[in-house]
Amino acid sequence: MKYRAAQFLALDAWYTTLDDAELKRRLEQLLAVERSFGVEPTDDPARAFQILALTGETEEAIKLALSRLASESPLNHPGWRRALDQPQYRDIVADARVQAALQRWAEQEAYVREQVRAYLADLRAA
Repeated sequence: MKYRAAQFLALDAWYTTLDDAELKRRLEQLLAVERSFGVEPTDDPARAFQILALTGETEEAIKLALSRLASESPLNHPGWRRALDQPQYRDIVADARVQAALQRWAEQEAYVREQVRAYLADLRAA
């Protein structure tokens, strides 16, 4: 199972190195194995988003991003900027609705960073 989990992490790399048919074949294979263990990969919104993006279901990925992911704190998704810079997310990130949600995440992240900086400054001053 650990091997299969590691393969799931490789999906983003596979996107840039494999042709569409091979990518989809490997993805379906991974999903089948996970489901055989009683795990539904699409229950996790971040993984469902990844799967939709990799399979070219852009509008569905946008809907999921806006309905389930954008309502979460960006702190739940460390590295979100780098992750979304990958080519398979380009069309999704280009959507104006997603851009607005990402701007809110950036503002929330900046606010939290400032709060942490102020807290640490208070600790040093004490």
